[in-house]
Amino acid sequence: MERNLSLSMITVSLTHCLLLCLVVAAAAAASSNITTDEQALLALKDHITYDPTNIFAHNWTSNTSVCTWIGITCDVNSHRVTALDISQFNLQGTIPPQLGNLSSLTTLNLSHNKLSGSVPSSIYTMHTLNFLDFTDNSSLFNNLSGAIPKEIGNLTRLKGIYLGDNKLHGEIPHEIANLRNLEDLELGINNLVSVLPAPIFNMSTLKVLILINNSLSGSLPSRIDLSLPTVEVLNLALNRFFGTIPSSITNASKLTVLELGGNTFSGFNPNTIEIKILKLKWKST
Repeated sequence: MERNLSLSMITVSLTHCLLLCLVVAAAAAASSNITTDEQALLALKDHITYDPTNIFAHNWTSNTSVCTWIGITCDVNSHRVTALDISQFNLQGTIPPQLGNLSSLTTLNLSHNKLSGSVPSSIYTMHTLNFLDFTDNSSLFNNLSGAIPKEIGNLTRLKGIYLGDNKLHGEIPHEIANLRNLEDLELGINNLVSVLPAPIFNMSTLKVLILINNSLSGSLPSRIDLSLPTVEVLNLALNRFFGTIPSSITNASKLTVLELGGNTFSGFNPNTIEIKILKLKWKST
């Protein structure tokens, strides 16, 4: 009897010890993750050479929690950084590879600044990302360079890719068509070349496809209304696309903005098609 009681007490004690160890381990892991996030953000701070609003000097300091920093959003439970939005601060500098260590990030928005240099490959390994925005309205601002790697096709949670108005070069990787949740793909005003991968025209979730002012080529699918059933904005202007503009494009029920000028299409006049689309939409409203 006493022996059984003693064994029971030992079992209870071991259970308590195990639970305590698990709690301590979880706390240590959480602290480590938060430290990793802080180090990644401080690396970004170190790579900024011009900060006219002094957000980094006055706000991004190790004396306060990263979750209180301007432009940072954290998960309420894990306290991990889930969003980084420092757009429109007129910042100058480069993007450090450590930014890819923000392993819980869903939104990365560095748009409307004056960033330069290449986009680190680590950015394209951030599997939690939903939105990636490095775009701008003017070539006087962001001047990010480099190619878009095939690894971007592994970021399957992405809903929006906004990389326009930069100096990205090379081909658009075929793997981008693996992004089955992608709704917005905006790569206009870059130095992208070669044939646009045909699978992009089969991305049934796409609502916005903007590739204006590159050196892309290729032809449109004959049933573009079926291959892009949800597309609302299609801008392929100022490229090297060729072939016939399919009449089925006027059947695209969601399409409201169409820009095809500045290519070498035959058959329909691109401007006529664009006007017809607008008239059809006007009649349906």
